[in-house]
Amino acid sequence: MFSKRKNRSLEEKISSLDSNFNDLEQYGRRQNLEIHGIQMSDDESIAEAESKVLTVLRKIDENISRQDIDVVHSVEFVLAPQHGTSCDLEITM
Repeated sequence: MFSKRKNRSLEEKISSLDSNFNDLEQYGRRQNLEIHGIQMSDDESIAEAESKVLTVLRKIDENISRQDIDVVHSVEFVLAPQHGTSCDLEITM
């Protein structure tokens, strides 16, 4: 049976590990960028999505290039029948 001191020590360690884990998660996402509402058709490839992302990003910084993007992937699709399909993209730079 655990003593109260041992139990408290384990609870403190769990709390510390949980805090460290949360810090690492935030650090890992520091270069992520999520763009919502980019119009895509069902047959568009990720390469075409990257091109659309670059078009949007270049309105902010004209010096951004394809080499600045590590990965682009679809996060969620929202059906918008009157406007085609809207795609939320997550970009890691």
